[in-house]
Amino acid sequence: SQEFDFPTAYINRSRVAQSRTATAWNNYAALRSEILLEAQMAYMEYVITQQTLALKEEQAEHSERAAEIFAQMAKSGEVSLPDLSKARHAAISAREAVVMTALELADKGASLRTLTGGQNITPTDYTASPVKSLDEMTTIYLAEAPTLQAAKSRLGAASAELKVEKSMALPKF
Repeated sequence: SQEFDFPTAYINRSRVAQSRTATAWNNYAALRSEILLEAQMAYMEYVITQQTLALKEEQAEHSERAAEIFAQMAKSGEVSLPDLSKARHAAISAREAVVMTALELADKGASLRTLTGGQNITPTDYTASPVKSLDEMTTIYLAEAPTLQAAKSRLGAASAELKVEKSMALPKF
């Protein structure tokens, strides 16, 4: 003789399986969104560092040109040696800032390549999208956040598992 569970047990087991599948997909979506956000932040930092490097290179060129002018003025006696020394020091400091920013750019590029699976990224002109109002962002987040969806799926799975346990306590056919 073969026993069969009460019919609601089969329905509840199906709901548990569906809830677990939904939870797995929502966990995947949450992880994917975190990785995409991290990549976007790395890209923005890379673009900003690249723009900073361009500005610092321009500052270094101006500082070096100023040091050259001070050197010429020092030869003619218009500028004292301490002023010339300050100008040379400013040029060296500006060039050192360029080197440090270039190293930082290389580091950010390496981390960005790591996030993209080793592909080189050539940044284009990046303009950030306008920020929406807090109420609108909160509404979107509560409706679409993968972590919240995963939590809701886990809650559904837990309640379905409870129903399965209750239906298993019913007599068998």
